[in-house]
Amino acid sequence: MTDVLRRLPNKIAPLVAGAALLVAAWLYVRFGSLNMARLASPDMRVHVDFDSFWSSAVALRQHTDLYRTGSLLPNLDPPVLAVLLSPLTELDVLPAYRLFALLTTVMVVGASVAVAEWTGLSARWAAVAVAALLLSAPLQSTVALGQVYGLLAVALTVAWVAERRGRLGWSGVALGLAIALKPSLLPLLLWPVVRRRWRSLLAALAAGAVATAVGVVAAGWSAIGDWLGLLRTVQVTGFLDNDSLAALAVRWHLPAWVGYLVAAALLVVTLWRARRRPEHAIWSITAAALLLAPIAWNNYLVLLAPALPMLLARGRTRAALPLLALPVIGIEWALLLPPGDSWLTRLGMSLYCGMLLTYWAVLTFAQAEEPTPADWSAELDAWPDTVRERVPG
Repeated sequence: MTDVLRRLPNKIAPLVAGAALLVAAWLYVRFGSLNMARLASPDMRVHVDFDSFWSSAVALRQHTDLYRTGSLLPNLDPPVLAVLLSPLTELDVLPAYRLFALLTTVMVVGASVAVAEWTGLSARWAAVAVAALLLSAPLQSTVALGQVYGLLAVALTVAWVAERRGRLGWSGVALGLAIALKPSLLPLLLWPVVRRRWRSLLAALAAGAVATAVGVVAAGWSAIGDWLGLLRTVQVTGFLDNDSLAALAVRWHLPAWVGYLVAAALLVVTLWRARRRPEHAIWSITAAALLLAPIAWNNYLVLLAPALPMLLARGRTRAALPLLALPVIGIEWALLLPPGDSWLTRLGMSLYCGMLLTYWAVLTFAQAEEPTPADWSAELDAWPDTVRERVPG
Protein backbone atom coordinates (compact mmCIF):
# COMPACT_ATOMS: atom_id res chain seq x y z
CA MET A 1 0.00 0.00 0.00
CA THR A 2 2.81 2.39 0.90
CA ASP A 3 4.54 1.64 -2.40
CA VAL A 4 1.31 2.35 -4.30
CA LEU A 5 0.89 5.71 -2.56
CA ARG A 6 4.50 6.61 -3.31
CA ARG A 7 4.00 5.91 -7.01
CA LEU A 8 0.60 7.61 -7.24
CA PRO A 9 1.92 11.14 -7.93
CA ASN A 10 4.01 9.85 -10.85
CA LYS A 11 0.93 8.21 -12.33
CA ILE A 12 -1.26 11.28 -11.87
CA ALA A 13 1.28 13.87 -13.07
CA PRO A 14 1.03 13.08 -16.82
CA LEU A 15 -2.79 13.14 -16.58
CA VAL A 16 -2.70 16.56 -14.91
CA ALA A 17 -0.30 17.87 -17.55
CA GLY A 18 -2.41 16.52 -20.38
CA ALA A 19 -5.60 17.98 -18.93
CA ALA A 20 -3.92 21.37 -18.48
CA LEU A 21 -2.81 21.46 -22.12
CA LEU A 22 -6.28 20.49 -23.32
CA VAL A 23 -7.90 23.21 -21.22
CA ALA A 24 -5.36 25.79 -22.41
CA ALA A 25 -5.93 24.85 -26.06
CA TRP A 26 -9.70 25.00 -25.66
CA LEU A 27 -9.51 28.40 -23.96
CA TYR A 28 -7.36 29.72 -26.80
CA VAL A 29 -9.74 28.42 -29.48
CA ARG A 30 -12.78 29.83 -27.71
CA PHE A 31 -11.50 33.16 -26.36
CA GLY A 32 -8.18 33.88 -28.05
CA SER A 33 -5.27 35.25 -26.02
CA LEU A 34 -5.68 38.29 -23.80
CA ASN A 35 -1.95 38.36 -23.19
CA MET A 36 -1.11 38.53 -26.89
CA ALA A 37 -3.45 41.50 -27.26
CA ARG A 38 -1.88 43.21 -24.26
CA LEU A 39 1.65 42.62 -25.53
CA ALA A 40 0.83 44.29 -28.85
CA SER A 41 -1.03 47.26 -27.35
CA PRO A 42 0.56 50.74 -27.48
CA ASP A 43 -1.73 51.87 -24.63
CA MET A 44 0.29 52.30 -21.44
CA ARG A 45 -2.86 51.74 -19.40
CA VAL A 46 -2.42 48.11 -20.41
CA HIS A 47 1.22 48.03 -19.26
CA VAL A 48 0.23 49.48 -15.91
CA ASP A 49 2.98 48.09 -13.71
CA PHE A 50 5.79 49.40 -15.87
CA ASP A 51 4.01 52.75 -16.14
CA SER A 52 4.04 53.08 -12.35
CA PHE A 53 7.72 52.05 -12.10
CA TRP A 54 8.77 54.37 -14.92
CA SER A 55 6.80 57.25 -13.40
CA SER A 56 8.64 56.73 -10.10
CA ALA A 57 11.97 56.72 -11.94
CA VAL A 58 11.03 60.00 -13.64
CA ALA A 59 10.04 61.44 -10.26
CA LEU A 60 13.43 60.39 -8.89
CA ARG A 61 15.22 62.32 -11.61
CA GLN A 62 12.99 65.34 -11.05
CA HIS A 63 13.36 65.14 -7.25
CA THR A 64 9.63 64.78 -6.70
CA ASP A 65 7.57 62.20 -4.77
CA LEU A 66 8.20 58.66 -6.04
CA TYR A 67 4.87 57.37 -4.77
CA ARG A 68 2.53 60.18 -5.86
CA THR A 69 3.09 60.27 -9.58
CA GLY A 70 -0.47 60.10 -10.89
CA SER A 71 0.08 56.66 -12.42
CA LEU A 72 -2.92 54.38 -12.74
CA LEU A 73 -1.59 51.93 -10.14
CA PRO A 74 0.50 52.73 -7.07
CA ASN A 75 4.11 51.61 -7.10
CA LEU A 76 4.49 49.11 -4.25
CA ASP A 77 8.19 48.43 -4.82
CA PRO A 78 11.03 50.03 -2.82
CA PRO A 79 12.90 53.16 -3.97
CA VAL A 80 15.93 51.19 -5.16
CA LEU A 81 13.85 49.97 -8.11
CA ALA A 82 13.44 53.56 -9.31
CA VAL A 83 17.23 53.85 -9.19
CA LEU A 84 17.65 50.70 -11.29
CA LEU A 85 15.12 51.85 -13.88
CA SER A 86 16.28 55.46 -14.06
CA PRO A 87 18.32 54.88 -17.28
CA LEU A 88 15.04 54.02 -19.04
CA THR A 89 13.75 57.55 -18.41
CA GLU A 90 16.00 58.67 -21.26
CA LEU A 91 13.29 57.17 -23.47
CA ASP A 92 9.62 57.97 -23.75
CA VAL A 93 7.43 55.63 -21.76
CA LEU A 94 6.30 53.35 -24.63
CA PRO A 95 9.80 52.73 -26.10
CA ALA A 96 11.08 52.29 -22.54
CA TYR A 97 8.41 49.68 -21.91
CA ARG A 98 9.24 47.79 -25.10
CA LEU A 99 12.93 47.71 -24.23
CA PHE A 100 12.15 46.54 -20.69
CA ALA A 101 9.77 43.88 -22.06
CA LEU A 102 12.56 42.54 -24.27
CA LEU A 103 15.05 42.57 -21.40
CA THR A 104 12.59 40.78 -19.11
CA THR A 105 12.04 38.02 -21.65
CA VAL A 106 15.79 37.61 -22.15
CA MET A 107 16.41 37.55 -18.39
CA VAL A 108 13.79 34.92 -17.60
CA VAL A 109 14.64 32.67 -20.54
CA GLY A 110 18.34 33.19 -19.89
CA ALA A 111 17.94 32.13 -16.26
CA SER A 112 16.29 28.87 -17.32
CA VAL A 113 18.93 28.25 -19.98
CA ALA A 114 21.69 28.89 -17.42
CA VAL A 115 20.27 26.23 -15.10
CA ALA A 116 19.80 23.83 -18.02
CA GLU A 117 23.42 24.34 -19.09
CA TRP A 118 24.75 24.01 -15.56
CA THR A 119 22.91 20.76 -14.88
CA GLY A 120 23.85 19.24 -18.23
CA LEU A 121 20.22 18.98 -19.40
CA SER A 122 19.88 17.64 -22.93
CA ALA A 123 19.18 20.15 -25.69
CA ARG A 124 15.83 18.49 -26.41
CA TRP A 125 14.51 18.86 -22.89
CA ALA A 126 16.00 22.34 -22.57
CA ALA A 127 14.04 23.33 -25.68
CA VAL A 128 10.86 21.86 -24.16
CA ALA A 129 11.41 23.85 -20.95
CA VAL A 130 12.01 27.10 -22.84
CA ALA A 131 9.02 26.53 -25.12
CA ALA A 132 6.75 25.87 -22.15
CA LEU A 133 8.07 29.03 -20.49
CA LEU A 134 7.42 31.18 -23.58
CA LEU A 135 3.88 29.77 -23.84
CA SER A 136 3.15 30.24 -20.14
CA ALA A 137 0.64 32.83 -19.03
CA PRO A 138 2.85 34.03 -16.13
CA LEU A 139 5.71 35.05 -18.44
CA GLN A 140 3.43 36.57 -21.07
CA SER A 141 1.49 38.51 -18.45
CA THR A 142 4.68 39.59 -16.66
CA VAL A 143 6.02 41.02 -19.92
CA ALA A 144 2.68 42.56 -20.89
CA LEU A 145 2.26 44.34 -17.56
CA GLY A 146 5.94 45.30 -17.33
CA GLN A 147 6.61 43.64 -14.00
CA VAL A 148 10.06 43.20 -12.45
CA TYR A 149 10.03 39.44 -11.99
CA GLY A 150 12.77 38.99 -14.58
CA LEU A 151 15.20 40.75 -12.23
CA LEU A 152 14.13 38.48 -9.39
CA ALA A 153 14.43 35.32 -11.49
CA VAL A 154 17.99 36.28 -12.41
CA ALA A 155 18.91 37.06 -8.79
CA LEU A 156 17.58 33.71 -7.57
CA THR A 157 19.34 31.85 -10.37
CA VAL A 158 22.64 33.58 -9.60
CA ALA A 159 22.18 32.62 -5.94
CA TRP A 160 21.51 28.99 -6.91
CA VAL A 161 24.46 28.71 -9.28
CA ALA A 162 26.80 30.47 -6.82
CA GLU A 163 25.77 28.03 -4.09
CA ARG A 164 26.42 25.11 -6.42
CA ARG A 165 29.90 26.51 -7.08
CA GLY A 166 30.59 26.89 -3.39
CA ARG A 167 30.57 30.70 -3.66
CA LEU A 168 28.44 31.17 -0.56
CA GLY A 169 29.21 34.87 -0.22
CA TRP A 170 28.04 35.64 -3.74
CA SER A 171 25.00 33.45 -3.25
CA GLY A 172 24.13 35.55 -0.20
CA VAL A 173 24.64 38.78 -2.14
CA ALA A 174 22.19 37.64 -4.83
CA LEU A 175 19.62 36.60 -2.21
CA GLY A 176 20.00 39.94 -0.43
CA LEU A 177 19.40 41.87 -3.64
CA ALA A 178 16.32 39.78 -4.45
CA ILE A 179 14.91 40.44 -0.97
CA ALA A 180 15.69 44.16 -1.21
CA LEU A 181 13.64 44.33 -4.42
CA LYS A 182 10.83 42.10 -3.13
CA PRO A 183 10.66 41.90 0.69
CA SER A 184 8.08 39.10 0.54
CA LEU A 185 11.06 36.83 -0.25
CA LEU A 186 12.46 37.49 3.24
CA PRO A 187 12.02 33.81 4.32
CA LEU A 188 14.95 33.01 2.01
CA LEU A 189 17.21 34.35 4.77
CA LEU A 190 16.23 31.32 6.83
CA TRP A 191 18.08 29.03 4.42
CA PRO A 192 21.61 30.11 5.40
CA VAL A 193 20.44 30.19 9.03
CA VAL A 194 19.30 26.55 9.11
CA ARG A 195 22.54 25.45 7.41
CA ARG A 196 24.65 27.75 9.57
CA ARG A 197 26.13 29.40 6.51
CA TRP A 198 26.93 32.59 8.36
CA ARG A 199 29.04 34.06 5.58
CA SER A 200 26.12 33.71 3.20
CA LEU A 201 23.73 35.24 5.75
CA LEU A 202 25.99 38.22 6.42
CA ALA A 203 26.48 38.77 2.69
CA ALA A 204 22.71 38.71 2.16
CA LEU A 205 22.08 41.18 4.99
CA ALA A 206 24.87 43.47 3.75
CA ALA A 207 23.68 43.39 0.14
CA GLY A 208 20.10 44.08 1.15
CA ALA A 209 21.20 46.95 3.39
CA VAL A 210 23.37 48.48 0.67
CA ALA A 211 20.57 48.25 -1.92
CA THR A 212 18.15 49.87 0.51
CA ALA A 213 20.71 52.56 1.33
CA VAL A 214 21.11 53.34 -2.37
CA GLY A 215 17.38 53.99 -2.54
CA VAL A 216 17.51 56.16 0.58
CA VAL A 217 20.44 58.22 -0.69
CA ALA A 218 18.80 58.71 -4.08
CA ALA A 219 15.24 59.41 -2.93
CA GLY A 220 15.52 60.39 0.75
CA TRP A 221 14.15 58.89 3.94
CA SER A 222 10.70 60.25 3.14
CA ALA A 223 10.46 57.87 0.17
CA ILE A 224 11.00 54.90 2.49
CA GLY A 225 8.27 56.20 4.77
CA ASP A 226 5.89 56.70 1.83
CA TRP A 227 6.62 53.21 0.54
CA LEU A 228 6.03 51.58 3.92
CA GLY A 229 2.85 53.61 4.28
CA LEU A 230 1.59 52.23 0.97
CA LEU A 231 2.39 48.68 2.06
CA ARG A 232 0.34 49.15 5.22
CA THR A 233 -2.71 49.97 3.11
CA VAL A 234 -2.53 46.70 1.18
CA GLN A 235 -5.43 44.41 1.99
CA VAL A 236 -5.57 40.68 1.34
CA THR A 237 -8.24 39.97 -1.25
CA GLY A 238 -9.48 36.79 -2.85
CA PHE A 239 -8.76 38.07 -6.35
CA LEU A 240 -8.54 35.30 -8.94
CA ASP A 241 -4.79 35.19 -9.55
CA ASN A 242 -3.59 35.96 -6.04
CA ASP A 243 -2.02 32.60 -5.21
CA SER A 244 -1.20 33.16 -1.53
CA LEU A 245 -2.84 31.03 1.15
CA ALA A 246 -4.11 34.15 2.92
CA ALA A 247 -5.97 35.04 -0.29
CA LEU A 248 -7.28 31.48 -0.51
CA ALA A 249 -8.63 31.77 3.05
CA VAL A 250 -10.34 35.09 2.28
CA ARG A 251 -11.76 33.63 -0.93
CA TRP A 252 -13.44 30.91 1.16
CA HIS A 253 -14.67 33.43 3.75
CA LEU A 254 -12.10 32.54 6.38
CA PRO A 255 -9.87 35.01 8.26
CA ALA A 256 -6.61 35.78 6.50
CA TRP A 257 -4.66 34.64 9.56
CA VAL A 258 -5.78 31.07 8.87
CA GLY A 259 -3.96 31.20 5.55
CA TYR A 260 -0.89 32.77 7.16
CA LEU A 261 -0.83 30.05 9.82
CA VAL A 262 -1.02 27.22 7.30
CA ALA A 263 1.62 28.89 5.10
CA ALA A 264 3.94 29.31 8.10
CA ALA A 265 3.58 25.59 8.85
CA LEU A 266 4.40 24.79 5.22
CA LEU A 267 7.49 26.99 5.46
CA VAL A 268 8.71 25.00 8.47
CA VAL A 269 8.18 21.75 6.53
CA THR A 270 10.01 23.26 3.56
CA LEU A 271 13.05 24.20 5.64
CA TRP A 272 13.14 20.74 7.21
CA ARG A 273 13.04 19.07 3.80
CA ALA A 274 15.51 21.54 2.29
CA ARG A 275 18.26 20.47 4.68
CA ARG A 276 18.03 16.97 3.24
CA ARG A 277 17.85 18.15 -0.39
CA PRO A 278 19.79 21.42 -0.63
CA GLU A 279 19.79 21.55 -4.42
CA HIS A 280 16.06 22.33 -4.41
CA ALA A 281 16.17 24.65 -1.40
CA ILE A 282 16.20 28.13 -2.96
CA TRP A 283 13.29 27.23 -5.21
CA SER A 284 11.18 25.40 -2.63
CA ILE A 285 11.68 28.15 -0.03
CA THR A 286 10.75 30.75 -2.65
CA ALA A 287 7.51 28.86 -3.32
CA ALA A 288 6.79 28.69 0.42
CA ALA A 289 7.54 32.42 0.80
CA LEU A 290 5.03 33.23 -1.95
CA LEU A 291 2.38 31.11 -0.23
CA LEU A 292 3.07 33.06 2.98
CA ALA A 293 2.89 36.51 1.37
CA PRO A 294 -0.32 38.58 1.45
CA ILE A 295 -0.10 39.00 -2.32
CA ALA A 296 1.49 36.45 -4.65
CA TRP A 297 0.28 36.98 -8.18
CA ASN A 298 0.25 33.98 -10.48
CA ASN A 299 2.95 35.76 -12.50
CA TYR A 300 5.36 35.01 -9.64
CA LEU A 301 5.65 31.50 -11.08
CA VAL A 302 8.23 33.13 -13.38
CA LEU A 303 10.57 33.10 -10.36
CA LEU A 304 10.30 29.31 -10.16
CA ALA A 305 10.68 28.62 -13.89
CA PRO A 306 14.49 28.07 -13.67
CA ALA A 307 13.87 25.18 -11.28
CA LEU A 308 12.22 23.11 -14.02
CA PRO A 309 15.41 22.36 -16.00
CA MET A 310 16.94 21.19 -12.73
CA LEU A 311 14.08 18.72 -12.17
CA LEU A 312 14.30 17.47 -15.74
CA ALA A 313 18.08 17.07 -15.53
CA ARG A 314 17.72 14.99 -12.37
CA GLY A 315 15.33 12.60 -14.07
CA ARG A 316 12.20 13.94 -12.36
CA THR A 317 10.41 14.21 -15.70
CA ARG A 318 6.98 13.09 -14.53
CA ALA A 319 7.07 15.43 -11.54
CA ALA A 320 8.05 18.32 -13.81
CA LEU A 321 5.32 17.75 -16.40
CA PRO A 322 2.48 19.49 -14.47
CA LEU A 323 4.81 22.40 -13.69
CA LEU A 324 5.51 22.80 -17.40
CA ALA A 325 1.87 22.50 -18.48
CA LEU A 326 -0.30 24.13 -15.80
CA PRO A 327 0.99 27.72 -16.31
CA VAL A 328 -0.13 27.58 -19.96
CA ILE A 329 -3.71 28.02 -18.70
CA GLY A 330 -4.30 31.75 -19.13
CA ILE A 331 -6.45 34.30 -17.35
CA GLU A 332 -9.24 33.48 -19.85
CA TRP A 333 -10.05 30.74 -17.34
CA ALA A 334 -12.01 33.39 -15.43
CA LEU A 335 -14.50 33.64 -18.32
CA LEU A 336 -15.66 30.09 -17.62
CA LEU A 337 -16.57 30.71 -14.01
CA PRO A 338 -20.24 31.18 -13.15
CA PRO A 339 -21.12 34.59 -11.69
CA GLY A 340 -21.81 35.00 -8.01
CA ASP A 341 -20.19 33.47 -4.96
CA SER A 342 -21.04 29.81 -5.28
CA TRP A 343 -18.66 27.13 -4.07
CA LEU A 344 -18.00 26.23 -7.71
CA THR A 345 -16.94 29.79 -8.50
CA ARG A 346 -14.67 29.92 -5.46
CA LEU A 347 -13.17 26.59 -6.44
CA GLY A 348 -12.48 27.83 -9.96
CA MET A 349 -10.94 31.00 -8.59
CA SER A 350 -8.57 28.86 -6.54
CA LEU A 351 -6.99 27.23 -9.59
CA TYR A 352 -3.95 29.49 -9.59
CA CYS A 353 -3.33 28.97 -5.90
CA GLY A 354 -3.44 25.27 -6.69
CA MET A 355 -0.71 25.83 -9.28
CA LEU A 356 1.59 27.46 -6.75
CA LEU A 357 0.84 24.69 -4.24
CA THR A 358 1.74 22.13 -6.91
CA TYR A 359 5.06 23.87 -7.54
CA TRP A 360 5.72 23.95 -3.81
CA ALA A 361 4.85 20.28 -3.32
CA VAL A 362 7.01 19.06 -6.20
CA LEU A 363 9.99 21.24 -5.29
CA THR A 364 9.70 20.24 -1.63
CA PHE A 365 8.96 16.52 -1.87
CA ALA A 366 10.10 15.26 -5.27
CA GLN A 367 12.91 12.83 -4.58
CA ALA A 368 16.26 13.60 -6.19
CA GLU A 369 17.89 10.85 -8.21
CA GLU A 370 21.29 11.28 -6.61
CA PRO A 371 22.00 10.25 -2.98
CA THR A 372 21.04 12.79 -0.35
CA PRO A 373 24.24 14.77 0.38
CA ALA A 374 25.33 15.24 3.95
CA ASP A 375 27.60 18.12 3.04
CA TRP A 376 28.96 20.14 0.13
CA SER A 377 31.55 17.57 -0.96
CA ALA A 378 29.01 14.75 -1.00
CA GLU A 379 26.65 16.86 -3.06
CA LEU A 380 29.41 17.65 -5.52
CA ASP A 381 30.35 13.98 -5.85
CA ALA A 382 26.79 13.23 -6.92
CA TRP A 383 26.89 15.59 -9.92
CA PRO A 384 27.78 14.69 -13.49
CA ASP A 385 31.43 15.04 -14.49
CA THR A 386 30.55 17.86 -16.90
CA VAL A 387 29.19 19.88 -13.99
CA ARG A 388 31.84 18.92 -11.42
CA GLU A 389 34.62 20.12 -13.70
CA ARG A 390 33.34 23.71 -13.46
CA VAL A 391 33.67 23.88 -9.69
CA PRO A 392 37.07 25.18 -8.64
CA GLY A 393 38.98 23.08 -6.12
